Amino acid sequence: MSIVGEKKFSKTRYIISPEGILKLIGIVLIVASGLIHYFYSYLDGLLFPITAASVGLGCLLFYLIFATGLVKCALRCCNITDTVFTMMFCITLLSVSIVTITADDVKLISDYLPSGLAIIGSLCLATSVSIFFIRLSFEKETDLEQTEDDTTQAVTATSTPRPRKSVLI
Repeated sequence: MSIVGEKKFSKTRYIISPEGILKLIGIVLIVASGLIHYFYSYLDGLLFPITAASVGLGCLLFYLIFATGLVKCALRCCNITDTVFTMMFCITLLSVSIVTITADDVKLISDYLPSGLAIIGSLCLATSVSIFFIRLSFEKETDLEQTEDDTTQAVTATSTPRPRKSVLI
């Protein structure tokens, strides 16, 4: 694994990173929206609470994998899996939230709250994935440039001829 991956995924570094904080905020908002809808909303149906709970638990699982540093074992696989699943979760939750908001059963303003929280949470998750990939690609480019500079310096140091020393001195 590269040095970039080792620095990026130390045990506590992901927790305090912007993408880790945004992902945690998104998870909290999504779980809260599901609980509010299930316990305090007058809307019938379990589609929204079940979707919110499954999305929240799935994203929490990936958050814990990144936060504990288990991602170091299979860095590329975990990055791709996290991105694909998080975006699928976001799209699913956004579509269920829009269907819930546009339902005919919505009568009170408080019925809009869970769907609004879920939309904000899914946007936080999508933003965290975007920030994650931007930072990871930036660090890889910086690491590659530094490696190229080091190899260029090593090649020029060995390939430039040294001045000849006189045998007589």
